[in-house]
Order: sequence, then C-alpha cells, then structure tokens
Amino acid sequence: MKILLFSFCFFILALGRGHTAEARIQEMTDAINQIRSQAGLGQLYWDDALMTAAFVHSRGMAELGYCNHGGLYERVYTYGWRGYGIGEIVSCGADNHWTAIYRWLNSPGHRQNLLNGYYNHVGISHYYGRAGHRWTVIFGRR
Repeated sequence: MKILLFSFCFFILALGRGHTAEARIQEMTDAINQIRSQAGLGQLYWDDALMTAAFVHSRGMAELGYCNHGGLYERVYTYGWRGYGIGEIVSCGADNHWTAIYRWLNSPGHRQNLLNGYYNHVGISHYYGRAGHRWTVIFGRR
C-alpha cells in the first residue's frame, strides 16, 4: 500500500497540469492506468458510450449541485453501451485528477472499482459548473 501510494505521488508530480478538458481526461486516464499497471492489472481503453455517459453525469452534478451514482445503468445503456458489467466512481470538489484519485484510493469501495481487473474499458469526464468540480469514471468490460 505504501509503495503504491508513493509511486502514485511520484507519478502525479511528473504530470503537467492540463488546461483543456481533453488534457484533464488524458491525465486522469494515464494516472489510472499507471496505478492499475503497478497493481499488475491491464490498462483501460476509452469507450465512446461510457465517455458520453460520464460527461452527462459530471455536467448534471456540477450544474445541479449533487454528488451521487444515480441512474448509472440507464445512462450507460441510453448512450449505447453494449458491454458487460459496469461500475462507477465519482468525485465532487476535487479540482484536479490527483486529488480525486487520492480520495478514491483511500476509500475501500472506490479503490475496489479502480483496481477491479475485470474492467477493460472506461469513460472519464471532468466538468466544472455552478456547484464546482465533478469527476465521473465509468468502468465496463467488452
């Protein structure tokens, strides 16, 4: 655990701060895949349906001021997900990806989703709205 957190901290210090939504999402993807790699797990690949479902959820949470996992199944299938099992982690208030990941790694349920070897696809979104920063990561398997 200490080695994983130390490696994670070193990795995030090496990353630059992205100014675009695409850069933030890429940084989050790279960080998650690095952590998964250190745990002996395969990398995650972006999926358009999961990316769209994640964006819609992050935007809704940021604009309407809530933080939850409501409607996950409906969201992913509405936007075209045709894979198998899904999982989700959200972060509210973290203004950067490493703060969100740090919180997830220190929460048993979120950590379990992040390090679940069953998943091989992901949708990631960050949105900043009236209620602040919101991150959504949706995992799935194809």
